[in-house]
Amino acid sequence: MLRPTSDAVIKAVGKHVDVFLTQALILSPRRPPEWQVFQPDGYRHEHALIGGKPMIVVDWASPFSLDQTYETDRGTVKAERPASEDSARWLDAALRDPYMIGVFMCQFIGVHGNDRWFPEGRMKRTYLRDDGTVFSTRAALIKAAHEAALKKVYKALRERAFLHTWAPG
Repeated sequence: MLRPTSDAVIKAVGKHVDVFLTQALILSPRRPPEWQVFQPDGYRHEHALIGGKPMIVVDWASPFSLDQTYETDRGTVKAERPASEDSARWLDAALRDPYMIGVFMCQFIGVHGNDRWFPEGRMKRTYLRDDGTVFSTRAALIKAAHEAALKKVYKALRERAFLHTWAPG
């Protein structure tokens, strides 16, 4: 789902799916400025429209510059570390809501147009370079963010299981 979809369409679709996938809000000169930040209210609104079903967010990583930080008409394209830190914070925020059951990144390597919206191919938002080698900072920070999210989930499950098996007295 892309943001311009009407509430009526989202509500109608929600009746026919078990899990709702929604587009993330990512930096791109072809997308409106209001898409440039994490918008939990937008996801909560969609969640209500689809009848409280689980959601997965698609395409969530902040882009980063392959050389130096630069400005576009849609904002700053940061270096790998600060952009990856933004992505890790985004991931943490997204997975705080109990109905948000996952995130999906559709671009792991940047050869299929990942940089088509930016000048001279200076930007990526993937884990891998075009030659298949890893962007180590991006991969490490996103891995840590996923591990932190999983620890929260497992802790909550352990606590819930303990509460169901433990009886006072």
